[in-house]
Amino acid sequence: MDKFGIIALDIDGTIKGDSNEISTKTKKVLSQCKNLGAILVLATGRSYRSTQQIVSQLENLDYVISFQGAQINKIGNDEILWNQFLPKTVVTEVLNFFSKFNTEKVAYVNDDIYVEQTSDWLDAYAKRNQVDMHVIESFNQISDQIIRLLAVGDDEIIGEMDSEYEFRASDSFYATRSLPHFFEVLSPSAGKEKALQWLCDKYGFTNKNVISFGNGFNDVPMISWSGKGVALKESVPEVLKVADDITETVEYDGVARYLESMIENGLIGNDSI
Repeated sequence: MDKFGIIALDIDGTIKGDSNEISTKTKKVLSQCKNLGAILVLATGRSYRSTQQIVSQLENLDYVISFQGAQINKIGNDEILWNQFLPKTVVTEVLNFFSKFNTEKVAYVNDDIYVEQTSDWLDAYAKRNQVDMHVIESFNQISDQIIRLLAVGDDEIIGEMDSEYEFRASDSFYATRSLPHFFEVLSPSAGKEKALQWLCDKYGFTNKNVISFGNGFNDVPMISWSGKGVALKESVPEVLKVADDITETVEYDGVARYLESMIENGLIGNDSI
């Protein structure tokens, strides 16, 4: 059996629980994986800037896949290796779709967010994610490339958006839900699994050499695509359904425990080092 040379880790609910602290056990086991030659990758829906509190705790990290796979940054010099933006025509189409629903709407340009009106929730969101928020009269004023459009609302409304056939059937963009109340639209070339494929091509791996961990709606394609996709207990049903295996929750160091067993069985690392 091939070894797993790339370890892809979702953040929230996977290696980070209610606290912003990564457990000592998780950091120790990830260091062991790194010493065996594994490439460590965060794969998150967060913006790159909002990952920095986590990145600072993982000294052996190699890459961050952010914005649901629309961007890859190399750790060490913050170099952007991969960017996938929404075409202008798609931005107009998506905003027209969003206007049909009672939601808060956010556009992402680099690590900044743009809104047409603010709210207590948006103020808190910007502060929590350490991003700059710009209030503008219309999204049409944005001249720079948009990497993500986000609608935030009641779970039922977001579920309705998610299930509307004509919108989901489009091949012009990639739509996903990182949380039950988040509906995100990105480039059709985005997706955690697509970014991981780019890294596989770079290192001469295939998806069989990737082990990934996740718990949310947006992790389904990555978990399905990976050679070994592992869900955490209490993940959304969609993830549990496609996962190859299930491990303990983040509170019980599920990722670390699973990787320990893989190390013991000689399944983590890169034989070429």
